Amino acid sequence: MHKSKYKLSKLAQAHLHKIKNYTVTNFSEMQWNAYKDTLLTGFQMLADNPAVGRSCNDLYQNGFYFPIGKHTAYFAKEDSFICMRP
Repeated sequence: MHKSKYKLSKLAQAHLHKIKNYTVTNFSEMQWNAYKDTLLTGFQMLADNPAVGRSCNDLYQNGFYFPIGKHTAYFAKEDSFICMRP
């Protein structure tokens, strides 16, 4: 099965870094690795199935959101991939 592409915006990357720091500090590296897998699997699922996202045009033009773990992924559908936003 061909996996669709996605990219994280710079702000989304910064949020991911903060999530990592919080998780490692308050829980453990092992917990971070498990949660990172949850997030990355969720991002890929959204790239493969962007129609599961709910519209949030009030925040982003052509914007969508979907909960992943304890967080919410915001994204925009673009030509051949989706762009994750914070």
